[in-house]
Amino acid sequence: MEEATEESEWLAVDLYTVLGVERDASPDEIKKQYRKRALETHPDRGGNIEEFKRLAKAKDVLSDPQKRKYYDVYGEDGVEFYERWSSANPNEMLGQVGAGGIVCFCITNTICVAFLLCVPVFLILREDDWMWGWMMAPLWVIDALVLLMLTITPLLPYNMNKRGDLLSTCMWAEMLQMVCFITWQAFIAINLDHDRWIDWLTAFTPMFVFQAISSVKMIRQCLPEQYQIAHSTKVAGAGCGQAGFALYLSVQEAAWWAAWLLIPLRMDKSIDMSWWVVASPLFLLVAFGLFGATRDSRRARALDDTDEVVYEQAFSRWKFACWLFALATVIVVVLYIEGTVDSGIYFVFIPMFVVAGAFLMAVYYASVCLIVRGQGSEAQSGEWHSDMDDNECSDDREKEPFVDPEANFDRTDPSKFDAY
Repeated sequence: MEEATEESEWLAVDLYTVLGVERDASPDEIKKQYRKRALETHPDRGGNIEEFKRLAKAKDVLSDPQKRKYYDVYGEDGVEFYERWSSANPNEMLGQVGAGGIVCFCITNTICVAFLLCVPVFLILREDDWMWGWMMAPLWVIDALVLLMLTITPLLPYNMNKRGDLLSTCMWAEMLQMVCFITWQAFIAINLDHDRWIDWLTAFTPMFVFQAISSVKMIRQCLPEQYQIAHSTKVAGAGCGQAGFALYLSVQEAAWWAAWLLIPLRMDKSIDMSWWVVASPLFLLVAFGLFGATRDSRRARALDDTDEVVYEQAFSRWKFACWLFALATVIVVVLYIEGTVDSGIYFVFIPMFVVAGAFLMAVYYASVCLIVRGQGSEAQSGEWHSDMDDNECSDDREKEPFVDPEANFDRTDPSKFDAY
């Protein structure tokens, strides 16, 4: 009873208090204080084992920037939720909803894809008296849903990373970007309906604001703390050092700015150059996308987790295929505008229909595999329970030995704590 009481007492102690640091302590201060406290509380030196385990927990949480943010807002429940969410296998998550849930998942994806394909279908079937505003109606609905999601997302536990009131957790930058994107679509529709209501460079002004916000985000990503997170998660371009990562992101931003400037200038005929030259920034962006797809930031948590490794490989290949179809789309659009091909406008949207069809096939195939595997698991589980003897369910099982959370160091040499 005394041991249980002592253990529960240490579990209730704040992690900052266990380490003996302030809540705004730097990572170096946390590391230094941990080494000091570990020497004081180690069981081989007469320390309390529960305090030592709590100390190891504090070091693990507070040394990780993301875990620390969740702990500051939600406590240890938030950290546990973050760990489960970040290490979750999507196949397992989808498989847990059962056959009915998977069928609903397939139907939802089919409706979304069909809804998105309404825009190219409308463009192909467009009559002269059709207004562009009505033709873009599916886009308005999608924009509204995305804007709603951006409004709701800050209320979700795994996205509230900042302390303070609700206004400080809102995704203001993303919401402003979405408003700029919607405004840009409205300007495009009005300009097409009213025969050059404004010049195209002015119509693209909202996208300049959109890209300016992206550039500010890019600069923030280059900061040391953000770079360390990108490097640890193996983000594309982060493996060549902080300066290389900054150059990698800067070239992408420059390509986006060039695309948003050259396209409206060419449409206004302010510049006289081939559309192949105008589309060159888009080709560069596709190249970056293909490179990033081969170095996806998502990695399997354990190399022996076959399902997770297969999922990550499939995810990267899917991204690579999408960027290939994006390249094909840009080429087809340029050929159509240049008048190189005499086919109708439906020729432009062939890559989009191919991608949509491949996506639906992948969803259906993965869903069928999950349903079959789930049924097989239930059958095996039923057989195992029926064959298991009732005596095997007793609580008189051998307890697992205690595993020291800091078992990698030499107990006889206190200087080994310097590695931690």
